[in-house]
Amino acid sequence: MTTFQIIEAKPWHCGQMVHLLAAERQQVIVFMGIAEAHRQMRACYNNAVQRRTWLIDGEIAALGGIIGSALSLHGYLWLAVSNRAREYPLAFVKEMRRQLDTATASFRQLSATLVSNESDDVWRDMRFAAAFGFKASADQIDVGRDAMTVRYDLREAA
Repeated sequence: MTTFQIIEAKPWHCGQMVHLLAAERQQVIVFMGIAEAHRQMRACYNNAVQRRTWLIDGEIAALGGIIGSALSLHGYLWLAVSNRAREYPLAFVKEMRRQLDTATASFRQLSATLVSNESDDVWRDMRFAAAFGFKASADQIDVGRDAMTVRYDLREAA
């Protein structure tokens, strides 16, 4: 039986997640460089007021948090998701909704940006974001030479 667990993220989870993503998505690491990817993830971790790691059968599957001041009403969601987490889309969406409901107790508005250099990935991620309640408008989509960026806003607490 598969077990899911949410724990407080630890600093070393950043390195574990970057290496896991590097094994799964070589093109992203070639695009960014593994040292830079680790530095970026660690910066998000260090600036986050809420940090969580999702474990599947005791192994890291997703890592994320919310960046923002404890006094601010606006938070910025960051999330790294492995292919293992994507094998359980229903459990993933349910857990994300629980985590976002907890976050909206502190933040009235959340934003997130999806970046992908593979169109299949970004469309799949856009469907996940919509399932979480995020909305994007056409003026928030930027298609560049190397990547596609979609900015999501306005998941407001009820």
